[in-house]
Amino acid sequence: MHLDKRTSANLDYLKAFAAFLVVLGHCLSYYTAWQPLPLFAGIAEDLIYHVHVPLFFTISGFLCHRQPLRPYYKKKVLRVLVPFWFFAFLKVFFSTVIVRHFAHADTIGGQLYDAFVIGRAYWFAYAIFLMLLIAPLFWEKDEKTAPRKAIIGMIAAAAFSAVCSIKELSLLTEVFQISRTVKHLPFFLSGMVLRYYYPKLKEFFDRRRIPALCLAAAITAASALCFALQLKIDAYLRLLVTSYALMALLLALANALPENCRALAQTGKMSYQIMLLDPFYKVVLFAAAGKLFGGMPLALLPLIAAADFALGVITCMVIRKIPCVRILFGL
Repeated sequence: MHLDKRTSANLDYLKAFAAFLVVLGHCLSYYTAWQPLPLFAGIAEDLIYHVHVPLFFTISGFLCHRQPLRPYYKKKVLRVLVPFWFFAFLKVFFSTVIVRHFAHADTIGGQLYDAFVIGRAYWFAYAIFLMLLIAPLFWEKDEKTAPRKAIIGMIAAAAFSAVCSIKELSLLTEVFQISRTVKHLPFFLSGMVLRYYYPKLKEFFDRRRIPALCLAAAITAASALCFALQLKIDAYLRLLVTSYALMALLLALANALPENCRALAQTGKMSYQIMLLDPFYKVVLFAAAGKLFGGMPLALLPLIAAADFALGVITCMVIRKIPCVRILFGL
């Protein structure tokens, strides 16, 4: 399916939104090292964590289509795996030499194992690479053919993860983030399915925009209420329902923007790198704010998140002009 300018712009905008939500969500989580979040901020954090990575995975699936395998895998290694290796090594160095807060183990060997075998340093990078690795298994010979393999895989992975969540089972290993990969695979595969049905779905929702957005807003509000009241609802099923409702709202926001917002579109193209840079800038900004204010005012969090995000964008823009280094960043 050929993507028109409006669709391409929306995808770039959504990637930028996802990256900023990752940064903001991490800032909210990091704040709890000082004190617990108030209820409204806790609800915001909960909703953010229900949409930021699922949105990123869904877009990745949407953009993943049938193509020659050799250049496909080469591109994914250079754009996804190499930056992951580079930033994981930086994180190990950073936690060993500069800030122990990053450390997940007491020894360098333990940290290397944790970063590259378990993949905890950047779990989403490991997960997206594994999804891209197996994606050709779900391709159809003809893009005009209904994506039956992706639909079956999506349902199977979602059902398996839901059963594990309901029964509180852990049947998959954390090694190479296989457990989280399977858990989030339905989002990636749903993106592949959405690519095929997108023209029909777009036409359907354009005619029913207001009811669809009201339904998405109602689901989001219900999910927030469940969190506020601490209702016992299965976490994985809530993740599936809430994430797609929030994605619909974010898509409406993206669609409301002009399709020629070049700065936002370029930011979206650097979203993966911004998420990889986030932990480093976050630690520095929080440390600076803590020294300046003698603590961490909650009102500063949006500003810290915006500064973190802006520094990530600026860094990527500079690195893109340095040939040798841009390869390590996947730019």
